[in-house]
Amino acid sequence: MTDLPVTSASPSAAPSLLYKFIGDPGAIPAMLAGNIRFSAIDSLNDPAELTPPVDRQAVLDSLERMRRQGCQDADLRLLQAQWHFMQAFAPVDFSVDYPENCVEVDEMLSWPIYENLDEMLHRLREMSGGLKSRLGALCLTARADSAPMWAYYAGNARGAVIVYRDIGRALDCAAFSGPEYEGLKLSSVQYDAHNPGVTFAPETYRSLFFNKLPDWSAEREWRAVVGMDRSHGDEFAPYRDIQIDPSHIAGVVCGWNMRPDIYETAQAAARAAGKPAGCAEIRDGRIVLPEFACPHHRNEMESA
Repeated sequence: MTDLPVTSASPSAAPSLLYKFIGDPGAIPAMLAGNIRFSAIDSLNDPAELTPPVDRQAVLDSLERMRRQGCQDADLRLLQAQWHFMQAFAPVDFSVDYPENCVEVDEMLSWPIYENLDEMLHRLREMSGGLKSRLGALCLTARADSAPMWAYYAGNARGAVIVYRDIGRALDCAAFSGPEYEGLKLSSVQYDAHNPGVTFAPETYRSLFFNKLPDWSAEREWRAVVGMDRSHGDEFAPYRDIQIDPSHIAGVVCGWNMRPDIYETAQAAARAAGKPAGCAEIRDGRIVLPEFACPHHRNEMESA
């Protein structure tokens, strides 16, 4: 048995500017006012969302490693965050006691039930399937100069991009106050063809939300995850709107194919919100953004 590398996502410092492509310019005024929409995960365009890969040997190796090394303080913090997450969002019965200390964790991991991989994987699949409608994601990107993204997410450049500044802090204040969100805050998506999926390594539960196949790597995605509101009965709404401090909005970049009358309306909305607006352009075969939407512009402002 060899120790496996950790391939799950982990929180890291976000770029100062992140971007949200939108296909409907009619949403610009609300977004400039601070409205942010999280979409149910089962509505996203990646069919592999919350469909965890299964590497049976990786699961067994991680259990052996945890038993051999014992629970560490860092493991305990991750397991406690995972417990709060499961209590809040698990669609199936979750009756494991809160892990108070490493001694309790080590004792629990000695139970023979954890060696029953078929049962463990069945529970994982059942939980993952139910989470798709219970959780929503805000999908942002670290780049706004991608032609495929302008084509696919912004209506062939008839839409726009909202530019956010330090949005992680805004989201922390608006949506992530509870302990169940400790592992769901704004994080970069990791692209890995060899992701072993969820194992007994405590940090790997985040791979359900923050790991994707390398096919998607050009999008340089950052995302955050929240619980969805119930619409009625046991059904969950397809989206959840959250209001953030609009001071974290740096402006709006309109597509080069946006209709002139819609562009004028977008500019008027930006002026009313006290935000800059500009148009992306094609120069020498490249997409060029307005100065306010460029990361180097933010760096120049901070150093001035």
